[in-house]
Amino acid sequence: MDDSVNVHPDLFKGLKFCLIDEGDVDDKIKTMLLAGGGTHNSYVSDMVTHVICDNPDNPGVSEAQDLFEKPVITSQWVIQSVKCNKLLPYPFEKVFLQNQPISVLYRF
Repeated sequence: MDDSVNVHPDLFKGLKFCLIDEGDVDDKIKTMLLAGGGTHNSYVSDMVTHVICDNPDNPGVSEAQDLFEKPVITSQWVIQSVKCNKLLPYPFEKVFLQNQPISVLYRF
C-alpha cells in the first residue's frame, strides 16, 4: 500500500482496535488507524470495539466473536475506509467466515 495515503484525523475516532494477525501489514494498518484517531489495544477484551484479522483460522477470531461478541474485520476494511474517507459498513463477518474473497463486498 502507498505510504503517502492521507488519513482524516477523525476517521477512526472512538474505534478501539486489536490486531490479532502477525505480519508486515499490521504495522501499516495500525499506523492508519492511529492516524485516524483510533486507539490500539494489545489483546481482545471488552474494551475493544473492533478486532482486525486477515486469517479466519486464527483462534482469536472465534474468541473475539463468541466470547466477546466483537466484530472481526479484515485489513481491507481499514484500507477501503481510508480510500473512501468514511467508515464502511462491515458485513465482513459473514464473508470472512465463509472464506470468500473480500472483493465480493465492494465493486468499484
